[in-house]
Amino acid sequence: MKVLLVVDLQPEFRVEPEYSRLLKYIKLRKQDYSLVISTVFCNEPDSMFVRYLNYTKCMTPSASLDYKTDVVWGKFSYCAGASLYSYIEKMKPDVEVDVIGCNTDACVMAICFELFEHNIPFNILVDFCYSTCGKEIHDIAVRLMKLNFGTAVKVCDPDELQLYVSSDED
Repeated sequence: MKVLLVVDLQPEFRVEPEYSRLLKYIKLRKQDYSLVISTVFCNEPDSMFVRYLNYTKCMTPSASLDYKTDVVWGKFSYCAGASLYSYIEKMKPDVEVDVIGCNTDACVMAICFELFEHNIPFNILVDFCYSTCGKEIHDIAVRLMKLNFGTAVKVCDPDELQLYVSSDED
């Protein structure tokens, strides 16, 4: 079973043109997946994000996403929590997860560590990930993921990548 795990692709983390490229990927490739699971970051007033980073956004995340998903999984940290992986593990042994989303340097990487620790096969489609801190931070995160996850890091063929570049008629 092929699962698409979309990490925190919510309006609060919108950076163009990356956000639109991911939306187009989901729209064009959704039928290739048996299930699309989307995490949504929900901040809390007493969170570590507020205490350590003074990050006060996402206290009330958008009620709707800009794409169709089968499952919305609320999360309160970088990681999604053990219950998500228990949910995915029920699909074993035939499950494989493709990971896309926002922030490559934080939540995407944290979720990939969790998949790794739970022994769930996964691919990180790095051309469909981005960082709100910019391309340089995204690229550093990709290098770190290559060190930690090796062949799980997948780079899209440049010709195929052009299919997901938004045009005015999208």
